Amino acid sequence: MEYKTLYRQWRPQRFAEVVGQEYITKTLINAIKNNRVGHAYLFCGPRGTGKTSTAKIMGKSINCMNRQGAEPCNECESCQRIDKGLSMDVQEIDAASNRGIEEIRDLREKVKYAPSEGKYKVYIIDEVHMLTTEAFNALLKTLEEPPQHVVFVMATTEPHKIPATILSRCQRFDFRRIGNKQIIDRLEQIASSQNIKIDREATEMIAKAANGGLRDALSTLDQCMAYAEDKITVTEVVEVLGTVTQDVVITIADAMLERQATRLLEAINEVLDEGKDPQLLLQDLLEHFRNILLAQICQEPDNFLVVSQDIMEQIKQQAAKFKRAQVSYVIDVLSKTQNDMKWSNNPKLMLELGLLKTLNYEENLTLEMLVKRIEALESKLNNHNVSKPSVGYPVETDILVDDKTGGSKTVTLQQIKDNWQKIVKGVKKMNISTYAFLVEAEVCRLEDGILTLGYSPEYNFHRERLSQKEHRLLVEHMLKTAFGKEIRVQSVLIDGNAINSNEQVLKKAEEIFGKDKVVEENN
Repeated sequence: MEYKTLYRQWRPQRFAEVVGQEYITKTLINAIKNNRVGHAYLFCGPRGTGKTSTAKIMGKSINCMNRQGAEPCNECESCQRIDKGLSMDVQEIDAASNRGIEEIRDLREKVKYAPSEGKYKVYIIDEVHMLTTEAFNALLKTLEEPPQHVVFVMATTEPHKIPATILSRCQRFDFRRIGNKQIIDRLEQIASSQNIKIDREATEMIAKAANGGLRDALSTLDQCMAYAEDKITVTEVVEVLGTVTQDVVITIADAMLERQATRLLEAINEVLDEGKDPQLLLQDLLEHFRNILLAQICQEPDNFLVVSQDIMEQIKQQAAKFKRAQVSYVIDVLSKTQNDMKWSNNPKLMLELGLLKTLNYEENLTLEMLVKRIEALESKLNNHNVSKPSVGYPVETDILVDDKTGGSKTVTLQQIKDNWQKIVKGVKKMNISTYAFLVEAEVCRLEDGILTLGYSPEYNFHRERLSQKEHRLLVEHMLKTAFGKEIRVQSVLIDGNAINSNEQVLKKAEEIFGKDKVVEENN
């Protein structure tokens, strides 16, 4: 006897058997019960979510001779002929192979004739978005003025490709991806009916790989049953899907988060040497880090993650061990790597480079992230009643400087250099943020009461922050506290021994335009 694949054996025959689309089936049931069946429906959604099956159930229901409420009986002659594909009243048309204007013109001629067996003629047009523009225009006329005995049910995975004139004349239903839990329950039910034992972790892996498509899940189960014969474990699913076990994913994730390059490369190459698909491995890693992030964010992650208890515990351990910002950074890098792999002729190389990049978490902190860290520190300090800098400061810190000038009324550059670390420590006691920006500065020059602090180019961010009024005034305040003199501060970039400052620009401008024509604007 010819073997029927599982998705054909278990194709829903009643509305109640359609998995995961309750709001759609309820609406259609009510329409049939109340004799409010429309003339055109559009079923949209990902593959394997029940669009065509629901359309056939609807065709059977409205033509059933012994309908039970809104459900077809599946026993009368009409239901039997529709199931076998022999009915002249319920016809399925593949728009991918019948996409031209001639086929639609032929359809327009046929719809004029009354149904030969039931009450309605139902035309199910699958992948309707494949029709040509001319074919859509020809179909539009029929949708505008349809015969009372005709119902069109159009199915598509790409509704955005359908003209607005067609969309506006249809009742649209969007089929959702089916939840993992519903797919798992269905797989276990089918495996039990086939006397096949299947591990829970194996069904979880199949459901995750199906990505919301029940038909894909049943096809994978079919392959696993043929491969394993009487018992299906994770090992068989891994072999069929070409993916990796969760233990391997966790090992690789640990190496990434702990930034162990050698361990990471060894784990990657071990997996790829077994013939695993680099893109599938990357997808598994993205899914895993998404789970870690959810475990960090949610108080009850068990409500969101469909994984075994052992895997859940491992995810929670990694979630507690690493910073949320680091996990977010890894997800961002993996997402960009996934996009790059689509256009690469060497996906293995792109995978290795992408995963190695995740190890550079601290080195790739953006200015925005640094600012957030500093603001968080300031917030903590405020909570401990430490005041932020202001224009006037109480003298809270005594700075004992070495008097190198023998009581002179002026302050020298050497005096500031000799006591600079004391100045920096005094700033630290007043404001930790200002200290963080000041500690990278180098005392360069003191001229006309202006102290020039230099920063190497890699610390330009620190220079910019110290130039802000609140931080600059605090440093000037500490200098006055130490030396009793008003000393202004400017921060510049330095390149070797050269100082690239505003002062050079001002001097050049004075040479060209004259000193009386140039005015320096201070913060």
